[in-house]
Amino acid sequence: QIFDLLTQINLSQSESEILNKFRNIIHYYFKYDCLTISAINSDGKNAKIKLIDGIKKHIPSENNFNINGTINGLPYIKNEIINDSNKKYNLFRFSSNDDKSELQNNFLGIPIYLNETLWGAILIESFGNQVFNSRDQRLLGLIAKAMQTSMSWFVEYQNVYEDAIKDGLTGLLNHKTYIDRAGEEIERARRFQHQLVFLIYDLDKFKRVNDTLGHPYGDYVIKTTAKIIKDNVRSIDLVARYGGEEFSVVLVNTNKEAATTVAKRIVRNIAEHNFSMNSKEVDMTISCGLSEYPKDSDKLKDLIQYADEGLYKTKDNGGNDVTIYSSTSS
Repeated sequence: QIFDLLTQINLSQSESEILNKFRNIIHYYFKYDCLTISAINSDGKNAKIKLIDGIKKHIPSENNFNINGTINGLPYIKNEIINDSNKKYNLFRFSSNDDKSELQNNFLGIPIYLNETLWGAILIESFGNQVFNSRDQRLLGLIAKAMQTSMSWFVEYQNVYEDAIKDGLTGLLNHKTYIDRAGEEIERARRFQHQLVFLIYDLDKFKRVNDTLGHPYGDYVIKTTAKIIKDNVRSIDLVARYGGEEFSVVLVNTNKEAATTVAKRIVRNIAEHNFSMNSKEVDMTISCGLSEYPKDSDKLKDLIQYADEGLYKTKDNGGNDVTIYSSTSS
């Protein structure tokens, strides 16, 4: 069954979907009151609950717990399979908010490693007289190895996928992915009768940066500009490096009026930003063009072209501003 599980893992699924498959197999083989799968945080001191099944008592706020002084932290601290009870370990399950006296707790836990790096842990608990035997330990060890394999594949797949869809310098969506995702957003907007706004940005007089300060400085300007744009839109919006010093944004379920406020804020923030690297400072501005779905067009090619026309109108007027397509259509 474990082998079958491995062959059925679809790496394009979400992490939670993959972990749920392991929950199902643990639930099939073990009788427990609570199953917790957690992952270590980057600080190495706390862990985040990724999945919990069964009796949900004393679950910590924000699903985080300290691995020191907690039963769920023992597999991390001991760095080995743990088969014991709270009679030996006078510890809280998750935090000092627990009531340690209210129940007996027999538990079986094991750490999970990905590429020899501690990733997380599995812990199953029984709030009664049931104890876990050596067969249970071996079985959980096999399941843990299968999970390590699956999660390693998943992480590697995610890394390859991220490399394929994102621009290497800025971390934004690359041109091809932007075109694909923008097309999907148009279909979604058509289905739900939403509006979309397309923005095209281009840094003003960028060539002088590369020519006078060098390409590393130019890369720094592009990366900083990308971050400013990303920080000024929502997580549901699309942000891409369209090419060179040009950026594209799709604001989802937004009209021109609201989008213009966002677009001008980005222009202003870039103009006001102190671009400084290796004690060398430079003033940068950016130009923007804007078009709207479906008012201007319902076709992706047209919407990009119209936003581009607005961009070049801004450039013709000196840059550092936003031009709405409708104002240039005549």
